[in-house]
Amino acid sequence: MGATWTQFYEDRVLSEGYRKYFKERYKPFLDEIRSYRKDGDRIVEVGCGIGTTTSILADDDIFCGYRCFDICPEMVAFAMLNTRGRPVGIGDARLPTNRFPDIVHSHGLLEHFVDKDIESVLNSHRVDGVRYAIHYVPGNLYVNPSFGDERLLPLEYWVDNFKPTKYFKFNDGYDYCLVWDLR
Repeated sequence: MGATWTQFYEDRVLSEGYRKYFKERYKPFLDEIRSYRKDGDRIVEVGCGIGTTTSILADDDIFCGYRCFDICPEMVAFAMLNTRGRPVGIGDARLPTNRFPDIVHSHGLLEHFVDKDIESVLNSHRVDGVRYAIHYVPGNLYVNPSFGDERLLPLEYWVDNFKPTKYFKFNDGYDYCLVWDLR
């Protein structure tokens, strides 16, 4: 039997080495999210895994309400550890005030779904108040998926089928950032 998500991520929780790597490797993606934030925004990471993206963003000197959630209980437990000491809520995408987020983002989520499920995820972002959806996906230059059932698709596939408002490659074309302006 192969490794589980828990086994794949457990050595990355609370790892300063992984955190440093992530900040450097995914800086263009993190900066893209930062470019849309305003003080007082509510920002939600969907399919948060261990919550690294949210944890890094919550360290910035801008007041935002950060939340992250995942359907896997083990990932939620890891995210709770990984975001400890930071102003992050773990749980439902709808915040306690029942106000939807201003920005929704994910890192390495969409490529695990078939097209109709990707459409469902993207449509779930199209609710009152959500201004931007920002998603990172690995590109087709990777030879093998890093874990699980990832579909490593060319940028043109994402653009043609899911019509992001803005998109770009980074890390020499290996990685993509997809942005939907939902205003």
